[in-house]
Amino acid sequence: MLTDKRFDLKQNSIYEDCGLNIVVWKIPVEEYNLLTPEKNIWDPAFAVASLEQRLTRSPLQTTTKQNWRKVYEPVMNTFVKRWVKNNPFIPNGKKLEMYIHIDTGSIYHNTKPKSHPKPHKIDTTASLQITIHEEDTITNGRGKPDGVLRLESLGFYL
Repeated sequence: MLTDKRFDLKQNSIYEDCGLNIVVWKIPVEEYNLLTPEKNIWDPAFAVASLEQRLTRSPLQTTTKQNWRKVYEPVMNTFVKRWVKNNPFIPNGKKLEMYIHIDTGSIYHNTKPKSHPKPHKIDTTASLQITIHEEDTITNGRGKPDGVLRLESLGFYL
């Protein structure tokens, strides 16, 4: 999840760039205009209740900002999904400037592990808790072996 500051930078960039290039990027004006009412409430709410204003903001201002982000962010995300993310008229460089992730289209396959983890140290000093420190069987290094995504443990109560 984005911080409020990062969200504000993203929404400003999207709103301004799309507004300036609405015709070139073939974005329907009525879709773009859906952002305006929420932006007009978000901007002043963020201005008075951002983290930089923590010494002067009130709890009500902070709550208002949080509530308007909950309203504005889904509208912004829907707009980006429909009209920006996969829009062929928008150069990837501009998308990156608007803080939009560019999908590579590549599929990453996990590699098969060449070794397996073995318990290195088992700590049972805490009540109702067991901590297992793993070790790689080949390198004897601590942690999970190369190619292992996660270690799972199942507990059963009798």
